Order: sequence, then structure tokens, then C-alpha cells
Amino acid sequence: MRGEVILLGVALALLLPSHLTAAQIVYKPKRVAVISSSGVNNDFRSWGEYDGRLQVLGWEFDKFRNTELEKFFERAQDYDFVLTTSLWNYGDPQDMRKFVHHWRRYLEAGGIVVLTDMAYPPMCDWLSDLSEDLSISYGDAFRDLGAEKASLDNSRLSRFLLKPNRVEALNFWAHFRKWGKGYTVWARTKAGTAVGLVASVGRGVLIVTTAWAFSPEMLVNIYANALTIKSGIWAEFVGLPQELAPSTQLVRLLIENLQEQPKTVEVTLRVTRDEGQMARVQSLQVPLKGREHKVISVPVTFDWRGKLNLVATIGLPEGEVFEVSQPVRIPELVELRLKRTVFVRSDRVEIFVRLNPFQGRKARATITVRQQGGAPVFTSTLTSSKVISLPAYSLKPGQYLVRAEAREVKKQIVEAMFEVSDLKSVPTVVRVGTRGELLVNGKVFFPIGTYHVGLEDLKQVKGLGFNCVTGPIYGGDQSGLTPDQKAWHDEAYKQGLFVITELSEYIRGGRRNYEQARKLVSQLRIHPATLVHYAIDEPMGGGISPETVRKFCQVIAETDPEHPTFVNEVPGAVVQYAGIAHITGTDPYPIGSGVPESLSWVGNSVKQAVEAAGGRPVWAVIQAHRQPPPNSANRFPTPEEIRCMAYLALNNGAKGLLFYAWGDVYRTEQGEWVSGFKFNEQLQTFFRKFNAELAEMGLHYLLGKVRRDAVKFEPADVPLDAVWIEHGKAKFVVIVNPTSKPVRAAISTPLKRFEKEFAPFEVHIVQF
Repeated sequence: MRGEVILLGVALALLLPSHLTAAQIVYKPKRVAVISSSGVNNDFRSWGEYDGRLQVLGWEFDKFRNTELEKFFERAQDYDFVLTTSLWNYGDPQDMRKFVHHWRRYLEAGGIVVLTDMAYPPMCDWLSDLSEDLSISYGDAFRDLGAEKASLDNSRLSRFLLKPNRVEALNFWAHFRKWGKGYTVWARTKAGTAVGLVASVGRGVLIVTTAWAFSPEMLVNIYANALTIKSGIWAEFVGLPQELAPSTQLVRLLIENLQEQPKTVEVTLRVTRDEGQMARVQSLQVPLKGREHKVISVPVTFDWRGKLNLVATIGLPEGEVFEVSQPVRIPELVELRLKRTVFVRSDRVEIFVRLNPFQGRKARATITVRQQGGAPVFTSTLTSSKVISLPAYSLKPGQYLVRAEAREVKKQIVEAMFEVSDLKSVPTVVRVGTRGELLVNGKVFFPIGTYHVGLEDLKQVKGLGFNCVTGPIYGGDQSGLTPDQKAWHDEAYKQGLFVITELSEYIRGGRRNYEQARKLVSQLRIHPATLVHYAIDEPMGGGISPETVRKFCQVIAETDPEHPTFVNEVPGAVVQYAGIAHITGTDPYPIGSGVPESLSWVGNSVKQAVEAAGGRPVWAVIQAHRQPPPNSANRFPTPEEIRCMAYLALNNGAKGLLFYAWGDVYRTEQGEWVSGFKFNEQLQTFFRKFNAELAEMGLHYLLGKVRRDAVKFEPADVPLDAVWIEHGKAKFVVIVNPTSKPVRAAISTPLKRFEKEFAPFEVHIVQF
């Protein structure tokens, strides 16, 4: 049955902050307790995992180390939601069995507990003491199942992954092989094993998952669905967009009884602002039959411009309450927008003017453009929205001020700044060719890059044969290059190195600083060293959704259409982000402390990314560092392993290679622990020769015809990876042994048959 209840209207308005776009519908806990640990070797890597995300949601929270659980339980009544970070009981592990009675008491009293990253004994093995029905067994999903079957099953998303936000990506590497009968599964692998479990404990809810670093959207889903399990009631605003024109709109709230027993709930609708409550709209009793839903409709007049939320408080028969809130953006009377803030002489300066009068009213706006300190160079009066287009060549180089003065009832003034450069055109134009190759000012370019190079090392890195480097990691709120950053870019250009700009911080930590990024990208667009914009590195681990990444790439591409965007993600998770940017990257790092049996994972990971990218190019990030954690026994890859990994990536479709990383070093209590190959003379000597080889072979891979079917092995099942390349008159066979053992095989190519024993990790190239 569908019920409609019409309530009294009230005049409201809202301007949504630009950073609060992660989750439209917000279910807000009273207060969150975040539990974390010292991480690995006291690096506290997860300590700030949720700070930005909880702040962007407006959730109040306190943080406790796992060594402070007594302190938490003394105050447990202050929190209705407990959230653990990844590695929450890994550093300084505590015996959770000592706290079982505390956890049980908290849950039975109605608390919600979310245990993440559940794949380590100190974090998992106590659950059977809480209840025999809550035991779990866990393991490496990708090792147990393979990459395809270990990925998240999106064919049957549970309510946890659908309501109120659709979430199709979780960050996990482990799975639950078995789980107690007290659980219900809310996230599965394609093989059917569990990634997310939920159980009722008394009046509370326990959520156990191998995933970690949830996005703001997923945090909302988890809390909202936990409330539903507790109450049997679902509530959400429906059909309310993030932005509404100033007018009278129906605000609709869905109330659904998910249980068989009838319930009557009390619904109180309020309008709130950041600085406090503004108005209570109305309260009413809503009777619901078993499995019935009703829609409450509220006519609301949005003619007051400011910040507010629509809040529904749901009172349950048991005396408990929960809230649902919905932000909406009501635009200001007049808005100005520029695609970029720095223009070259061949550009057109497009000024987007948007007038937003209340429905039925008229407004006028006077637009003035003037060079700073000078007379107006353009003036126009508008009565509707319009795009003003001025040829940049008609404006003198310098800074300009755009001023919009509008009047409806009251006057509003909005200003924006832009700069006209003395450059005639963008100095370095980069395109992606039809084969996925990079074209720099029309010339084919095969990227051989590395990460994290200081200004003082740029000359040395160029001497090793690298042709591009990642740039400084810009601050997430900066709107322009600092003098030191400008000097770094200038030096890179002087040394003949192109720059892959590093923009990740603009959308990390809950930030959505698109406009600040737009200003920085406007400057980077006209720097001659700029090659590609690195929009985000490993977004899933930062809880950044594909939708957010897509929006950020669109902002970058609109600001700078002359340079492609690049998104890098770890193997497996890369399929969720492939094809969003112009170029996709993936970074399989197989070298730890021992010798791997096989490096074939590198080629398989690149192949997976290529298949998911839908025809767009893929670059491979090859391990050339020793992996953290600091002070571990992890080692650098050998030259043979690096060459093997590089050719496995090329054989499987990579169109560029980046080697991670040059200058990484960790400072710990035990002293410095070096990670980058800056600190490995053997690898530097290797790269000087190898990069010269790649500069030649890379072009053959990019421009030639690469065939896997032209090379046959006897026996057919030998673990070799091979391709046949024809480029002009040149013909090559490239054969890779990805294993740590010698492999003997007979090789048949279109021109020759030969037999050979391939050494461990050998790359054998024959030119015909």
C-alpha cells in the first residue's frame, strides 16, 4: 500500500557546501568512537583514516587506541556507533577476550559496532568467545580464488550496498571462508564467499568485514542499514536532487516497515542550518501495517538563500529515535563560473553567468570585465543566464576582474579573477593516439617514468634515461604553484623531463576541492613540462568512489583539454576505475623479502586492466623499490626481476611504464629506512642501460603489430609469455620466463623455430 500525507508548507533555502557532495542522504549518529592502533612498526598508518570522511559527513567523533579500550568502555554510553580503522588491533595487539563482556554489554544495550579489515588473528579470533555463532575463518581472497572470482559480486547487491547510496567498490584483499550461523552476508565475492557480515546482538548490531577505509557514502549506508536492523524501519528522502531552483517544491519522505508486525512511528520534520535549528515544520503519527510503506509529502517554498538541511526524526514505539537529513543546494541569485583562470592568446575567455530568480520573478545582472586598475573592457546587462565569450587575443596580457551585480529584491555582487598570458598557445599539447600511444606535440612518446624526485636529483634521473617524472604532491587546498614548486617544474623542463602532475590530495581525506584544483590546473596547462594529470593514486584505498574520481577527471579535462588524465589503482580494484581517465594505471608489486615463484601476476594484472579499460590505454607501474613496512626484511627487486616485470607488462598491453619509486625514505625510531632506488647503485647502473633499451623497444610495441598467436611453444603448457612484433621492416620475438626456475621449450615463430632453456626471470629478444 502506498500512502500520501500532505503537511504544512514552510519557506526554506539552502546552499550546499562544495565539499559535501559525497552522500546526499545523511543518517547521523549521536557520536562515533573510532578505534585504531599504532599500525606496523609504529607508523600509525591508519590513525587518520576516517578523520576527513567523518568531518565531511558532519559526524562528531573521538579516537581511541586499542591500548585505551578501558577508557573507551568507561564512556561507551556516549557513543552509539563504534568504527574501527584498518589494522585496528595489529599494532600493540590487545587480547580482546578480556573485553568480551564489555563488547557484549555495549551491543546488547543497542550499540552498533563495525569491525573492519578483519583478516588478522588479534582482530578476529575472539569473536567465537562473544558467541559460537559469530566465529569466522578468513584468508587471502585473491590467492584462494584468483583475481576474477575474488572481486566483489555486483550482480546481487544487498541493501547495504544499495541504500541510500549505490556502492559497487570495496577495498579488500581477504575474505571469510566460513562464518557462524548468527551472521547474514551483505557483501560477497563472485565465488560466493563473504566480505561483509552482519549480526544482531541483543538490541545492537555487529558488522564484521574484511573491507576497510570506507567512503563517506558507504559509512552512511552502514549506519543507515544498522539502524534498519535495529528498528525494522527504513526512512529516506526520495526524488530530492542536490540542487533546486528557487521555487515551491514537494519534499517527499519514504517511511517503510520492513517487519511483519504493524508499527506506528512519530515523524518530526525540521529545517536546520549549520549554526543551529531554524524551524520545526510539523510532527505527526504515521501508522504502518506490516511490510507497508508510505510517502509523506511536504510543499516547501525555497526562496531563502543560505545553508540548511531537511531533517526527519523518526521516533519508534520502543522509545528510540534516529534521524535522516538531506542537504539541497539552492543557488545564489547570480553565479559566475570560468572553465579556467589562466588563458593563452588563442583561447576564448568564456564566462558562464547564471541568473536564478525565484519562480515568477525577474532579475537583472550587470556584468563588467576590467583589467586590474583599468577601465572596463566589456559591459553587458542580462535578464537571463548566458555565456559571454571574449577572444583572449583582444585582451592585453595581465590580471582581469569579472564583476556581476544582480538585483531581485536585494542586491548581490559576485566577482571572479582570471589571467591572460602572453603565450600565443599552450606550449605542450598531448593527445592519445588511435593505438593508445601518447602524442606530444604530434610526436609519438613512450613514457619511461619514475616517482618522487627532488629538484636536486632531476638531472641525475634524466641521465639514467627517464623521460618523465611525477611532480610535487600539491596541497589539497592550494590554488596555485608555490615558488618552490614553480622552480621544480622549471628545472624539470630545463633537464628535458616531462611532468606527470600529482593532484590526488584535492579529493583525498574527504576533500572535494574541485575549484582549487581548477585554478592550479589552469597554471599547469601552460607550463611546457606538463605531460599528463595524475588525478588520483589508488582511490579505493582512500575510500574514494568511482563517481568522485569521474567527476574530478571531468573537472581537470574541462580546465585543461590539452593534457590527458591518469588514474592508477591496485590490481583487482582497478576494474572499478578503469576507463574513467584517459589513461588507466595499475601497480602490481610482487617482491617482498623472498623470491617469488612467479611474476606472472604482473602480466595478468595489466591484462585485466586492459580488458576493463574499454579501449583506453593502460600504463604499468613497475616495482623498483623495497616495499614497506619500514624496518622489515623486504628487499629491492633485482635487475632481472625488473626487466622481467616490464616486459610482462608490455606483452600484455601496457602503453607506458612508470617505475616506483626514486626517492622514498622512511624515518623511524630505529633510523632511516630507505625504499627508493636512489639508494641502490646496482639499480641505477641497470636503469642507465635498460631505459635506452626501452626507449627503442617501447616504440616498436606502440607502433608495431603485436601478436600473441604467432608464437607457439612445445610443450604447449610451458609457463612462458611471448609476443611477435612487426614494425616496418623490423621483426621481433620477445619471450619472458616469469618463473624463478629454468624453463626449456621449443619456440616456433613465423620465421624461425628454435629450442632454448630460459633462465629464471629471463627476457629473450630476437630480432629477425
